Amino acid sequence: MSLPPSSHHAEQFGPNDPRLRSRYDRIRELFLNGDLNGALSELQRALQDAPNDPVVHNDFGSFLLRRGRREDLDKALAEFRESLRITPDAQVHSNVGITLWRMGQIDEAAAELREVVRLDPQFPLGHNNLGLVLLSQQHTEDAIAEFREAMRLDPDYADPHYNLGNALLGECIAKGLDDFSTPISEYREALRLMPNYALAHFRLGDALRAKGDWDGAIAEYRESLRQQPNDPEFHNHLAYALGQMGDAKGAIAELREALRLAPSDHRRTSLAFLGKLARPKARSSSGRTICSLFPMIPRHMQHWLDCMEASSILRGSSRSAGRCCV
Repeated sequence: MSLPPSSHHAEQFGPNDPRLRSRYDRIRELFLNGDLNGALSELQRALQDAPNDPVVHNDFGSFLLRRGRREDLDKALAEFRESLRITPDAQVHSNVGITLWRMGQIDEAAAELREVVRLDPQFPLGHNNLGLVLLSQQHTEDAIAEFREAMRLDPDYADPHYNLGNALLGECIAKGLDDFSTPISEYREALRLMPNYALAHFRLGDALRAKGDWDGAIAEYRESLRQQPNDPEFHNHLAYALGQMGDAKGAIAELREALRLAPSDHRRTSLAFLGKLARPKARSSSGRTICSLFPMIPRHMQHWLDCMEASSILRGSSRSAGRCCV
């Protein structure tokens, strides 16, 4: 998942060097206007002006993580470690942990984040991030405890509610439960705290879909796309829901948009999905085994599973295929 805007790392936005204040005003403006590459260019210039400012190193690493490119992870980790070399800080340690997690070094990430909460047990971001890593290790109960502790420490922090919703939704599916009210309530609480939280709208759509509320799911998917229109996965899920409701034309339009936006490693499965939609055949129900892998699988694999699942369900025009959630 793409993690932002539920960004589990943090910028500090307050350089120690007073010469950088005006440059940081420009960085903040670029960031708020969605020009992440422009903000990164300004941060590189700031590093040239103040190579020993730990805040600038941390912020440069955080913006690299926000950009979401695999090749940026090593650079981000190096920036966080340089920040820590200059000045130890729990927030930057947390950023190291979440970077290691994204790099697939799960045990190392867990160790780093356990150290964060040991050093600063009142740090909600550390508990939230430790919960994420524990969830990826399938230690669901421990992860839930960390999300709840982050909420206790900061009642206005939306991310733990979103992450708790993911954990609870995964448990509902894994245990074959039919009551999705608890994850739905957590997503709604995240949205109360942060109304423009595109990922929370998206996952709320998934939870409503699991409940069988297809109209509600479609509304949430559309809202997530209103806020974040260039996410191919959002278009893909909306296509799936529209197909379930018999709107093949709408589903194909959304899928074509997903295909236009999708990275190259998604194109084969997206094209296969589109081909299935264009050839209605016998009905086939969804596989709950596939769905039960949520939320511990990588984003690109999630997209693949969605395509496989939707291609089987959308072969028919019936609305009555099995309930599924991702």
